[in-house]
Amino acid sequence: MKKILFCLLLLAGFANAITCVEAVFASNRNGITKNTQSPYPDSIHVSHHDESDNQDDYDNHHTFVWKNDRIAQRISWDALNNELDTTNFFYVNSESELSKKGQEIIFSSRTSNDTIIGTTIYFEDGILSDSSIEKSLPHYYKFYMFQYDDEYFDEYTLSGDTLTYKHKAPILRQEIFINDAQDKSKCNSYNAEDNYIRSNLEVIPSASGFVLKEYTQNGDDSYLKEFYMSMPGNTTTAIHKRRAPVKISPKVRYFDLLGRYKFTK
Repeated sequence: MKKILFCLLLLAGFANAITCVEAVFASNRNGITKNTQSPYPDSIHVSHHDESDNQDDYDNHHTFVWKNDRIAQRISWDALNNELDTTNFFYVNSESELSKKGQEIIFSSRTSNDTIIGTTIYFEDGILSDSSIEKSLPHYYKFYMFQYDDEYFDEYTLSGDTLTYKHKAPILRQEIFINDAQDKSKCNSYNAEDNYIRSNLEVIPSASGFVLKEYTQNGDDSYLKEFYMSMPGNTTTAIHKRRAPVKISPKVRYFDLLGRYKFTK
């Protein structure tokens, strides 16, 4: 009983320690390496539903296996078709070390003043498939993060109870996340152009860290995104086989390493 009460106290303390906008910031880091002081992704669930014909159109789960503080494997489960797909990641120091088989990654990092700069280059069977550069402060999940490749950029700026997100692919759009004044475990996101509420979000403490849930309704289309995040020292859990009546935006462009989609306009 004492152990249960102690765990509940820890969860309560954690819930008070991280706000909704901080959880959004931490959950959207497109990183393949762990930051020893910050949350990292255990799994991501994205699903969507068309209410006009009461049909589930998409229900995908991505679970990440970590090794030596890097993502070693991604296991994707298509719940609608009950299909599993596994992607293994191999890290090398230069192109000369590529085996030219499957997905391989060259990752490097350097520090410039107060900024950590990480460069990630992806190869598929020896052919360059993608690249990105991430700039972040040492305690990135509290302040600022910038990620980009040849086609788009993402910029996150966190200040107090407000998180500003800018995305360009290729047209710039801006989204603002603001904590609920009464309950900072909840927040709303707004389209900066018209101040329209785009989605409702909530951060929920879990045994390993927290879950960030984002709900969006757009006419007959609704969707749900769930980020299962762990704190340093915790291990990856199994795929979360959950079903939810939700639908992703028709403006989907592609899914990145963490299963997040990119918008076009």
